[in-house]
Amino acid sequence: MSGDSILGWLRMFLSLTLIWILASITVECQECSTSGSNVFGGYQYVFYHGVHKTFSDTRALCQSLGGDMPIITSAGQNAFIATRLPTRYGNYYIGLEGTDKDDEYKWIDGMDPEYTNWDSSLNNPDKPYCAVMRSSGNSSVNGLWNRVTCTSTRKHICQIPIDDYCRWQELGESQYLIKFAPRATPSAARETCQSYGGDLAIIKTAEVNNFLKALLPPFNPSDPYFCFLFGLSRSGRGTFYWLDDTALDPRYNDWYTATEPNEADTWGCLGTRGGPWYDQVPQLSSPYICERTRVSDKNSEASFGGLDYFTSPSWLARSFSDARTYCQYHGADLALIKSHDINTFLHVRNSEEYSGSDDQIFFGLTDQADEGTFIWIDGTPLQYSSWKSPEPNGENNENCASLLPSNPNMGWDDASCNGIRPFICERYQDVPENEWSRLDGTLYYISQSSMTSYSFARKYCQDQGGDLAQPKTNEINMHLIQLAGGNSYWFGLDDINQEGTFQWIDGTPLNNSGFPGWSNGDATLFQNERCVHQKVTNGWRKLPCTSYSRFACEKPPSPRQILPVRLMAATPSPYGGGQVNSSFVCLLGSENEEFLTLSTRRLVRLTEAINSDSYTAPGDSNGASSVVLRQTLPTTMDGLGFYECSAVTASRITSAPLGILPSTRQWQPSDGRFTKTVHVGDDITLSVMSTTGMVGEDRIRWRKITDVDWANSLIGMSSGSLTHTIQSASVSDAGVYVTYEDGTLEQHQFSFIRLIVKECPYGRWNPPLCDRLCDSCYNGGVCHELSGTCICPPGHAGKNCLQGKIEKSLKKILKPLYLSLSNTFFSFG
Repeated sequence: MSGDSILGWLRMFLSLTLIWILASITVECQECSTSGSNVFGGYQYVFYHGVHKTFSDTRALCQSLGGDMPIITSAGQNAFIATRLPTRYGNYYIGLEGTDKDDEYKWIDGMDPEYTNWDSSLNNPDKPYCAVMRSSGNSSVNGLWNRVTCTSTRKHICQIPIDDYCRWQELGESQYLIKFAPRATPSAARETCQSYGGDLAIIKTAEVNNFLKALLPPFNPSDPYFCFLFGLSRSGRGTFYWLDDTALDPRYNDWYTATEPNEADTWGCLGTRGGPWYDQVPQLSSPYICERTRVSDKNSEASFGGLDYFTSPSWLARSFSDARTYCQYHGADLALIKSHDINTFLHVRNSEEYSGSDDQIFFGLTDQADEGTFIWIDGTPLQYSSWKSPEPNGENNENCASLLPSNPNMGWDDASCNGIRPFICERYQDVPENEWSRLDGTLYYISQSSMTSYSFARKYCQDQGGDLAQPKTNEINMHLIQLAGGNSYWFGLDDINQEGTFQWIDGTPLNNSGFPGWSNGDATLFQNERCVHQKVTNGWRKLPCTSYSRFACEKPPSPRQILPVRLMAATPSPYGGGQVNSSFVCLLGSENEEFLTLSTRRLVRLTEAINSDSYTAPGDSNGASSVVLRQTLPTTMDGLGFYECSAVTASRITSAPLGILPSTRQWQPSDGRFTKTVHVGDDITLSVMSTTGMVGEDRIRWRKITDVDWANSLIGMSSGSLTHTIQSASVSDAGVYVTYEDGTLEQHQFSFIRLIVKECPYGRWNPPLCDRLCDSCYNGGVCHELSGTCICPPGHAGKNCLQGKIEKSLKKILKPLYLSLSNTFFSFG
């Protein structure tokens, strides 16, 4: 296999591997059962009694399980772990290690220990040293801490957050949960899985089997028969059936040996010893795998007033702070019930599911900051409320508000923030552009029912790609008033930076002469307030910025995407200039592309001997088909240079550059690349190498050819160097850079590099604003500045250039033109 073929294979393998990784990312983290003998304080503990590892290897193992080494913060936690150690002697690493300072220790999260339980007879080994917990049949010793060298191998313990370890992993339309602890019999495991809305996993294909194998923890020699139950059982039938009542297909199974299964009435169990299947008797307790369909429970999701709401099912219940973290992880926050309409809507939505129950549902209201003063989590004061009498009473540290879906009066209650309850998240909807109103090239939007503080209103507008509206003219002001339909709203004017000096949010000062529309013409009303809103019928008025109101957004219209034409330029060798059969071809990527012209031209003239007005590519052009143009170059030195394939359609133009040097060249780019692309502000070093080693660097010259002033194109600062560095590149730095030996330019003994400087910074498109984010492009793909889409190099395709392939049509086209596809040099545009 040729080197190019191996490289192509490797690229394809890596890209497909990346696709596999992306396909198996965690989609949602759900809370698992908090019962079990090895569960304490929201963590599960896994003990490795028969395995010895160094401190660093122990930590790597624990992190691979989704946790870390134990961080012990209390005597109760220490006693819990100690009572689960064996009575025989041993040392178990915990997550505490020494620093460079004598007798100073830090937990692995960087915090100082507030609780310690050191043994009075400490060892003093050479640094570095790490802490271990002692196990012993002597109760006075068991659980004490000692220190050992960190490179010594010891037994170990992993501390795994329940939320972080018990994760649902998605494959296709199913989600899978690896339940490590507590272990359960098949019947108990089924009950737990069913409480999550699923059942034990069904593994009917190799794809699912391999997916689940990759999720299992590594083999634990201290538990050699460690395996995970799944939904396959004999159940007295004599043969195995899946839980969906279909028989095991004899064409696919993964039993450990030909003699297995060898027990009656057993269940399937996926092992960690290479991942085969074992049969497990139903009396034994084992870890297990749950499966359910995707969590997108439409009954739990609803939209109202420009907001999306999600009510967690009861098994996803959390404390107030953890519920808020969950919402924020999903781009939302706890719901703000600031009006009777929203309260009615959420009660009606949740009353059926929680009818007759005593469940309380958290939403975003608390008095944790100031006992007795409830405020919304966005900082705005409570104005609308629906407390059930006599709430809130603040008993038993009840500092968080909850909705009572079974209350006929749609009442609220105050509850303990540490209680585990369902919760409601809210997230602003993206407003489609057709719901914005256009005025003089700017789009405007007024929230219809969503009300929030000034700062949150501004964040919402920014998330929509704009900012709060700035009615700087009477025309804009009247346009917004009309859109608001009689409602008041925030807009982008405040004196937050300097009291009494009002500024628009773009930093420009308010011009008080002529128009602004203050209420009663007086900007001094309510002098202590800082943010401005449009009062319903009485002009502008200042309010506390924490008040909640509707709001007005403005943004520029989305740019029209100008999609690229798929175009490639190819040559059998970039070093074939001046030889027989020197040529290149231009290839359109689709025969269905409607185009006006497909042509070639000389990009720049590299010597003064070429006529200044001659950019026609030398030689002969002939169209091999409607999508292929071949340019045969002359065998003279006129055939050298930089060329460009150009495709023009009715709406756009795309070009692909390609350079050809002579086989007798003295110089060439160090990395073999004739074209380099950078973004505005990037640093770039162009580098060449000698092909002969006969020329001293002092005779090297650099020119930048732009055809504006050829005679004065010499770059003096890089003369005598194999490199030319450009710091903070600008668009004016683009061009063709020629390197040659002094006095030999006319003999065509030169090298060249074309530098393209993209107008937008990396990851952005839509010049000159550059306000749009590009798609992620892999495998050498580049972002197209006029559309944000990926332009993929030959051999790759797809939205993100992750599909590794050479199209059959490309092979068919190139085969009669060149002997070997792997020896063809490509450029693309």
